[in-house]
Amino acid sequence: MTDFVGKRSFFFIFSGVLLLAGLVSLLLPGGLTRGIEFSSGTIMTLSFRRPVAVGDLRAKLSAQGLDVIVQHAPKAGYLLVPLPAKEGVPTPAPKEQLQVVLGERFGGVRLLDFDAGGLVAVFAGEVKAELLSQAMAALGYKEQALKVDEFLVHTESLSEARLGQLSTALAKDLGPVDIYNVYSVSPIMAVEKVQYSFYAVLAAAVGILLYIAFAFRQVPNPFRYGVCALVALVHDVLIAVGVYSILGRFFNLEVNIMFIAAVLTVLGYSVHDTIVVFDRLRENQARYPNQPFVQLVNRSIVETLGRSINTSLTLVFTLVALLLFGGVTIAGFVLVLLVGVVIGTYSSICIAAQLLVVWRGRGRQKPSIATRQAATR
Repeated sequence: MTDFVGKRSFFFIFSGVLLLAGLVSLLLPGGLTRGIEFSSGTIMTLSFRRPVAVGDLRAKLSAQGLDVIVQHAPKAGYLLVPLPAKEGVPTPAPKEQLQVVLGERFGGVRLLDFDAGGLVAVFAGEVKAELLSQAMAALGYKEQALKVDEFLVHTESLSEARLGQLSTALAKDLGPVDIYNVYSVSPIMAVEKVQYSFYAVLAAAVGILLYIAFAFRQVPNPFRYGVCALVALVHDVLIAVGVYSILGRFFNLEVNIMFIAAVLTVLGYSVHDTIVVFDRLRENQARYPNQPFVQLVNRSIVETLGRSINTSLTLVFTLVALLLFGGVTIAGFVLVLLVGVVIGTYSSICIAAQLLVVWRGRGRQKPSIATRQAATR
């Protein structure tokens, strides 16, 4: 039988190294980049009808007194030019009809008025050129592929009036512009979300502590089980956040509401594995009352090892698939879950149960309720 308990010093050192690396990354400048939910500001998409350089746009926005982050996200568009009127050629459909027909056939589409006449269609997804040509001919248009310069801009919180002034200024210097997908969070709302997120994590941790202490009330010193599980949870969350901080320096990951949801999910999953080990330890204490506590802990770890690893691997495979094919939107959320699942499985075996052994060695063990009842008979 593998002696996991005997290797607890190695496990503690390994966890200490991971925690130290994460904490150093968190404490250094740029440790965690706060998303708009926690830092306040406005995120919006700017779409221009003519080519615009990133440097020119950044300069114009700075001239308006804005501190901005600009990301260039060009999209493929199509210039729609009405067909000349002649026999057998359909009359060009109005803009409203084009919006409905193209939206139903190809998904989301935005139609923009073009400077030189005609319209520019920007589709949300990929469109087959042959199918688009057929649809355009039936609607009285011919299409010409072109690049539409779009930019994702993150700046301070802007009011509706300020957005109108900004649109006018940009249109004057860079040509017609559409501002859409505007999402703003005021400084007050950002502070409130930080507070509520902290309260949510704290409430979850306290609830888990009290639940485990109650669930294991039949074993000696049940509160120790809750405290050891809580320490393991803090260990898991700190490592997951530390890894997120390190990777965030290379992949521009932000802390947002989905990040907090992932942390809460890690809390719930991690304690699940710990409870499996603790519950088997409770059963073994009743089954082998004369066996030393250290051996009982090691036996319980070995007996639940296969279940813990198999369960975790099933979830890991799913999360890896989501990370690879789920898109950028949920990448941060999935990454925290993936690290949390792996570390949670490790901590239930190598941290939580080992802490019980260390704590048991530092204090006298009270006889269990079952033992006391047997002694009085």
